[in-house]
Amino acid sequence: ASRVPIYKQDVCIFYSGLGGCTKGIELCNKEYGTSFRVVCVVDADQRMLDLHARNFPSIPTCLCKIGYSYTRSMDKIALVYPRHRWKDRVIIASVECKLGSTANLHQRNMAQFVKQNQFAVRLLKRMKPKAYLIEQVLPGEKSLAAEAPFLQKMDFHDLTGNIACTRKRVVASSHPLKLPTYTGKHITLQNILDCTDEKLKGKPCVVVSSLGTLRHATHPTPTITSNPLQVGPNVTNLKPLTPEQVSNVMGI
Repeated sequence: ASRVPIYKQDVCIFYSGLGGCTKGIELCNKEYGTSFRVVCVVDADQRMLDLHARNFPSIPTCLCKIGYSYTRSMDKIALVYPRHRWKDRVIIASVECKLGSTANLHQRNMAQFVKQNQFAVRLLKRMKPKAYLIEQVLPGEKSLAAEAPFLQKMDFHDLTGNIACTRKRVVASSHPLKLPTYTGKHITLQNILDCTDEKLKGKPCVVVSSLGTLRHATHPTPTITSNPLQVGPNVTNLKPLTPEQVSNVMGI
């Protein structure tokens, strides 16, 4: 009997954070039989890379600031993943959204936000990978559309304050995509607290976002950004939810 060849598609993740996308790829391989392999991750924050290395110690990491130099960025990435293999890999990028997010009204800088998006797409095109995609908040639509050949809007459901709503993201890519709306199971902040905080385990908790909105911890998890969420048994007894706590629930 002949053997069926096994081919693994190499993936590099830009601005990886503590490993959410890496974990998603791992789960995708397990649930759907895909064969993606994360070969390196890039981020502009050494703390996030340290957490990623703790969660996925076999994956090389690369500290790379966004928007400085195409040449220096590519030289750094080449140290952890050789140039001659770039043409065979897929790059998934999630560029920082803070400067363009509507949730960051007091510190928005749209000019710098546009430059970040342009730099990210142009860097990926210079690297000439097999394929790439970049996820961003909706205000980044025009800057990404001007650089990438394909663009798709996506909806996902969240709670802003205590009101259910549909939020949007855009995904720019080198190839056409047909991405469905996510309808799977959400991990709540109560799940995270039950796994990471003995004092709060099993106790009803509340969450206050950086905008001051209040919700129960059993509601769908809001986006976790650089402005930490405050959690606790009541509004007078709150503490920040740390990246380390989020990192510890990768196995949920």
